[in-house]
Amino acid sequence: MKKQGELFQKDSVIAAQMNQGKELTWNIPVEFPDLTHHKQIAIDLETCDPNLMTLGPGWVRKDGYIVGIAVAAGDWEGYFPIRHANGHNMDARIALKWLQKQMATPHIDKIMHNAT
Repeated sequence: MKKQGELFQKDSVIAAQMNQGKELTWNIPVEFPDLTHHKQIAIDLETCDPNLMTLGPGWVRKDGYIVGIAVAAGDWEGYFPIRHANGHNMDARIALKWLQKQMATPHIDKIMHNAT
């Protein structure tokens, strides 16, 4: 199993900071932007699913869950941590309600990363 820092490109500043135990140069967003004026949004859900490989998807057993939401639209991009083990999380209910509004907008094409 790869560590989170190993998922980034080797020359990535973030990967280097994570692998060296340095503090990240990233801050939690202070607001949820209205992206409904965009034609496309890209969404990547970061998850924790400890038994995925042995028991299958954890949403069935309720031991798999979303830990963060990465979103990009136009020139804007953001990451909303909602259930990271280290804390520093946003309110999950508010973040998921915001995401639901973006997803429910019919004119926006949604690009889902790693979704089947």
